[in-house]
Amino acid sequence: MSLPKILLATLGGSWQVIPEVVGVLAPSRCDLYKYHPDQSLLQSVRSESAIDDLDELWIITSDSLRTREGIKRVSEWNALLRLPLTLRVFIAAETDQVTDPIELAHLRELVFRTTLLASESGKVVCSLAGGRKTMSADLQRAASLFGASGLLHVVGPEGVQNEQELGSNSPVYWTHPLAVDLSARLMPAFVGRYSRRETLDTEWENSPPVCARRFPLLPTHSLSAQDQYVYFHQDTLSLVDEAEIREENAGQLLSNYLAQISSHEKHENWRHLYRLPPAEIDRLRHTPLNASHRALIQRLPKAELHCHLGGIPDIAAQQTIGHAIWSNMTGDQRDMALSKVKPLLAMQSWPWCWPDIYLDKRLAPIKRAEYASAILVHATADQLQHNLYECTEPRVALKFNHEHGFSAYERPGELTGSAVLGHPAALKSYSEAIRAYTTAESIVYLELRGSPQKYSPDPVAWLQDFRRHLPDDDLCTYRFIWILDRRHRNTAEIVKLAASTLSDPTTKNFLVGLDMAGDENAVSPEKMATAFLPAFEQCLPLTIHAGEGESAANIWQAAYHLHADRIGHGLSLADSPELLQRFRNRGICLELCPSSNREVIGFHDSFYPMTSQLPRYPLEALWRSGVALTINSDNPGISRTTLTKEFMAAARMSELSLWDALAIIKQAFVHAMSDAECRETLLKSCDKQIYEHINNWLVESRYE
Repeated sequence: MSLPKILLATLGGSWQVIPEVVGVLAPSRCDLYKYHPDQSLLQSVRSESAIDDLDELWIITSDSLRTREGIKRVSEWNALLRLPLTLRVFIAAETDQVTDPIELAHLRELVFRTTLLASESGKVVCSLAGGRKTMSADLQRAASLFGASGLLHVVGPEGVQNEQELGSNSPVYWTHPLAVDLSARLMPAFVGRYSRRETLDTEWENSPPVCARRFPLLPTHSLSAQDQYVYFHQDTLSLVDEAEIREENAGQLLSNYLAQISSHEKHENWRHLYRLPPAEIDRLRHTPLNASHRALIQRLPKAELHCHLGGIPDIAAQQTIGHAIWSNMTGDQRDMALSKVKPLLAMQSWPWCWPDIYLDKRLAPIKRAEYASAILVHATADQLQHNLYECTEPRVALKFNHEHGFSAYERPGELTGSAVLGHPAALKSYSEAIRAYTTAESIVYLELRGSPQKYSPDPVAWLQDFRRHLPDDDLCTYRFIWILDRRHRNTAEIVKLAASTLSDPTTKNFLVGLDMAGDENAVSPEKMATAFLPAFEQCLPLTIHAGEGESAANIWQAAYHLHADRIGHGLSLADSPELLQRFRNRGICLELCPSSNREVIGFHDSFYPMTSQLPRYPLEALWRSGVALTINSDNPGISRTTLTKEFMAAARMSELSLWDALAIIKQAFVHAMSDAECRETLLKSCDKQIYEHINNWLVESRYE
């Protein structure tokens, strides 16, 4: 529900200024300027004020006989409109002509308090056309402090109010359009707009931020919709004094506010965001991240650090890749491949062991790709959907609840990754699928991870070829992490091979780190430390899959025996406070993947009723502890997710604010494995972009 649009006006002896301003802003209610010769001027005033109608009319005035008569006329005029406005009148009690200092101060306090209340109640436009010059000056000053969408004046020729028509005292007269010559004498003008001052939203000398509740207009109760006529009696409070003193001490107030924030925060946010007004920072800090922010998160520039190359394509992308391979096969190769998979294609439900039968990993990578292509090209969409996804649903806690355990989680990826990447023709389509993903998700830095030794007998040549198909562009910087499997015995050879590529100009800066994945219980990190010496000598960063459903001891070994810079998942770290603190001290970053963690381990997610009894996801506890962490998709195609969806999943599975989400986005850039120059460039560029996106969102959503 949108906030009301309020016209705030001061009123002196000439009540006619009210319809003159209302006619400009709300022609559907009072078409006073129907025959005005300069309609573009009227439209420009409305556009500048970002307003196309009014809901309420608030009038500030003194308690003289003349102003009482003026209020009576305004009330009669408003009642005659096609669509009357909600009228509220704020009167400085026990005032008359407002000429002595006491009455002037009383009225100024009323102007300030009413403007503050209006700014908190709706979208405000102020009229400077009515009342004494001191009242207009006070209203403009109050608007400059508390904010206003627009300030308006209506300018007329000298003596215009002495002319019979424009000085008419008849309410009926002011409900009809003015004649052309009369309306032309009134020239509405947009004076400007103001944003609320930052100094109002910080603590000052033990006083909380300025709000209307602290400076009431009625001493006995808070203002209600039934209070149409409000008589304000002077009290011992002074909003005027506090606002002015805050302005005088602006620098110290803002400095204290930022110091207070930093003393309570464990994660630094984007630097430009600290330039926002304190009220907007507090709004971000206290707004829970939820589904309504999906579009905002999607368009923010982001980095993703844990994304498996094999798990990116969805079924449609897999079929495109399959067709690319098929079109580059000879007739004999097609016949052989189709003959091989024909029995499978004849079945709607495939046996669980079908990958072992038709995509035997002992086959040459190109031959496997040809067989996978034959399946992708000739299987129906229903067959693929059923045998890749539906056969493992519900995809919750698969490691413990499905008879095939972790393999059930991996099933949707059987026709991607190593099944097809061994064929050179797959790389172009695969790269296009990656670019489509990063573009749609506003990902400007992506660390892909894969196992070249599984794709080709010459993994270095494969990596070079892949880089040629996926160079950096204006939209995204791509980097690669080489995955090693704990179960393989030739780890030392692969590490040495990977380290040797660092001097290759073809892949310069492309390979940025190593990852150790696979069964955490297969071999301990301590026993693998020697194999990683060539990587340590080259200062090649390392991330380790650990703590995904296993004890924190596995994480400890990964961090201390293999000097891990990041940990993939690391969920059980929350069970070890002492180790958690050490991770924070050393700046080791966790790569959390909410959807895949729910699918593999099982956590409560309000979107999935069957998870109601499952444990709470530890993201919030880890984040509040101060440990560095990032949110990632892991396998977008396998989990049918995106990076934006992962932030939405995180919001459902944990309590995060928008401010938290922005800081987590920054963590991904800070802990990227790319070189320092690349990180610094991205951080500076994204800092500015995120500030612009967030500032625009704050403005756009303020009145929703």
